[in-house]
Amino acid sequence: MLQGLKELNANLKLVETFTMAELKQAMEISQALVANSAKANHLKAKNLSAAERKVHSDPRFYSWSQKLVNSIHAEKVKVSAFGIKGEVSAGEKYAARVELGTANSRAFPFLEPALAKNSQEIINILGAAVKKVIK
Repeated sequence: MLQGLKELNANLKLVETFTMAELKQAMEISQALVANSAKANHLKAKNLSAAERKVHSDPRFYSWSQKLVNSIHAEKVKVSAFGIKGEVSAGEKYAARVELGTANSRAFPFLEPALAKNSQEIINILGAAVKKVIK
């Protein structure tokens, strides 16, 4: 048996643990960016006059109760042998109908645009974590 193999394996395990911790933290930061952006893209309709609602007739969803906005959150980061996964979701039961639309109502996407808006920043955050581990 090769000398030092046990120590090498132990050190490789430490590197793997450190790498996953760094990537998990970077993913959590990225999730927070997306969740906050999705929340910020909603106008609270109660505070807008009818004229203001006409001015803001863009694809944003008007929130009357803030239930949907308050249900947007980052899920727990999942780490596996296949990689690391972070999700942002909205827990309110009608969230998918708002995001995707239905046969009878148009979509008012809020999660996908939040991800698209922050995609470069997410790439930068994850890239910085990888660079930190490589050094």
